[in-house]
Amino acid sequence: MSFLYLGYGIIILPTAYGQNDYAVLSTMLLLTGMFSINYGQLLLGWHGDNFDALLVKNIRFRTFYKAKLMLFIIFTAIFFICTLPYSYFGTKLIGASLATMLFNMGINSFVVMFFGSLQPTRIKLNKSSFMNAQGVDASQFLAIVPMIGAPALIFTPFILFATPEAGYIAVGAIGLLGLLLHPIWLNLLEKWMLTRKYQISEGFRHSN
Repeated sequence: MSFLYLGYGIIILPTAYGQNDYAVLSTMLLLTGMFSINYGQLLLGWHGDNFDALLVKNIRFRTFYKAKLMLFIIFTAIFFICTLPYSYFGTKLIGASLATMLFNMGINSFVVMFFGSLQPTRIKLNKSSFMNAQGVDASQFLAIVPMIGAPALIFTPFILFATPEAGYIAVGAIGLLGLLLHPIWLNLLEKWMLTRKYQISEGFRHSN
C-alpha cells in the first residue's frame, strides 16, 4: 500500500515545483515517510496478540523501539531512492527528498512511534486489509500535525528571509541531529512505556 502512494507525487509535484514550496515539502515528507506512517501509526497494535509474550520474555522496550527505528530507517531510505525519478520535474527535488528523508528518520520516526503507542488497539492480522480501519483513532491523525507542521515551521523563516534551498538544509540538519541523538529518544520512549505496559496489556486482552 505504501508503494502505491508514491504515485501521489505525479499529481502534486509537476504543478507545485517552483510555485508552492510548502506543497513540495509536505509531499516529499509524505512520500519518503509513507511506510513509517502506515506501519508506525499502529505500532503496538500489530503485536496485540503477543504483547503479553513480550512482557514475559522481558524484552526491553528500548530494544523493541530500536528494532522499529532500524526498520523505519531502511524503508525511508528505500522510499528516498524511489522518489529520485521525480527529479525529472526539477533537480532541486533531490535536495528536498534528501532533507525530508533525514527529517523522517531523525524526528518523525520517534513522533510516529510515540503516537503509535499512545492508545493501541489490537490488530487482527487474519482480516483483509481492504476497507480495514482496525486500530485507527484520533491519535493517528494528531501525529500528522507535528510530522508536517514542525518542518513547515522550520522552513518558514528561510522562505521569508532566505531561499527554499536553505530551508531544506535546515530541515535536513535537524533531522540528522535527531538521528544522532537517537539513544536519548529511545530511552525516553522506554521510560514512558514502562509506566504504561500493564495498562496496554489489559487493553489488548479486552479489545475485540
